[in-house]
Amino acid sequence: MPTSAKPTFPPLFPAGLTEISLGNLPGIFVGPGFDTPLRHRLTSQLRLFVTMLGSLGAHGDLWINGSYATKKPDPGDVDVALSMPLVTVSAMSDENLERLRFLTDRENRAYVRARWQVDFYVFESSDLARRSYYLELFSRNPDQSSLKGIPYIRL
Repeated sequence: MPTSAKPTFPPLFPAGLTEISLGNLPGIFVGPGFDTPLRHRLTSQLRLFVTMLGSLGAHGDLWINGSYATKKPDPGDVDVALSMPLVTVSAMSDENLERLRFLTDRENRAYVRARWQVDFYVFESSDLARRSYYLELFSRNPDQSSLKGIPYIRL
């Protein structure tokens, strides 16, 4: 019985972490060959999501992944992981910390996906095991052989 492997699309960035700015999202993630209405919508939603995270006082590096970080014309969503320093978490108000927990709770994943079209994860930046996990997860295409880069926005 044949297996149906996910198709692999060329990555937008070379292997490794690359800092990008919020203002450059459209120029990076919407381009020739992958300039689609869905990509425009995902880019707008990502901007709104980043703005909302900033309003919570969530600071750190927001890693962007999934097929959105490739030349796939119509990715389903944007995978993002926020690498947050412990000092930032400690400085957040209880209300904003609770809102951040809501966004990362598995039971609320469908809501976050429907509202912003993102799959959202958070890890403490000095947790080397979690950092390694997300580096490995985010740097591989579905074929598990070709590497892709991880763009990130500093919040």
